Amino acid sequence: MTIEGSIAVLNAGPMQVTVASDATSGVVTLSGERLIPPGGTRRIEATAVLECSEGVAPVVLPVDLAVTTVDGQRRVVTTNLQLMGTTWFDTAMRACSFA
Repeated sequence: MTIEGSIAVLNAGPMQVTVASDATSGVVTLSGERLIPPGGTRRIEATAVLECSEGVAPVVLPVDLAVTTVDGQRRVVTTNLQLMGTTWFDTAMRACSFA
């Protein structure tokens, strides 16, 4: 099951970074890459592939982001997208109820 939405990504670091999906992650995929200034937040369109369990949507999705710093260092940052109480969760529940 696939759903679409957007996520907010915050750069809490002191330097500009470029954020994109990590190619090895198959759960949440971002559309393109975004430059995020220090202290800045960007909304990024995203697609998530859900595994519905007995008509119940997941409440957390792992997100792997490829973060590239201004000096060219690339790191993969893994975080969890909390779905409960968001429009992502509402959409996931509707999608999973028909799965």
